[in-house]
Amino acid sequence: MELLLEHFTFRGRVGRLDWVLSGVAPWIGLSLFAFATLDLAQKVPDHNVIILQTGGFLIVVWGTMLIALDWCVSVRRLHDFNVSGKHLWLYVIPVIGWFFSLELYFKPGNKGPNKYGLPPGGLPEVGEDQRQWLIR
Repeated sequence: MELLLEHFTFRGRVGRLDWVLSGVAPWIGLSLFAFATLDLAQKVPDHNVIILQTGGFLIVVWGTMLIALDWCVSVRRLHDFNVSGKHLWLYVIPVIGWFFSLELYFKPGNKGPNKYGLPPGGLPEVGEDQRQWLIR
C-alpha cells in the first residue's frame, strides 16, 4: 500500500521511464480487464447484466484512480526539468497539448538537484569538492 501511495503525490521528481511505466502499464491493465469483462459476459449469458454492471463499476473506479495517478506523475515529471506543475494545464489544450506532451516524453530532466528535489535515483557520484558546492 505504501508503494501505491508513493505515486499519488505532487512532491518530488520522476524520470522519463518511470513516467511512461506508471502511465502506460496501468492503462493496459485496465484495457485487458475491460476486454475480459466483455468476454466473460458473452460466455455467461445468464449473468451478463451483473457481470457488465460490476465490471463497469470497477472500470470507472479504476479509471478515475488512473486519471489522478497520471496527473500526479505528470506534475512530478514537469518537476524533473524544473517546471511548475501548473503548466500541466497547457497539456489539455487540443493540438497545442499534443506538442507539449512530446516534451514529457523526450526532454531529459535536470542532472542535478533543482527546487523540486534531487534527481530520480539520487545524485551521481561526485567528488568531495563538488559535494560541498551542491550542499551550499
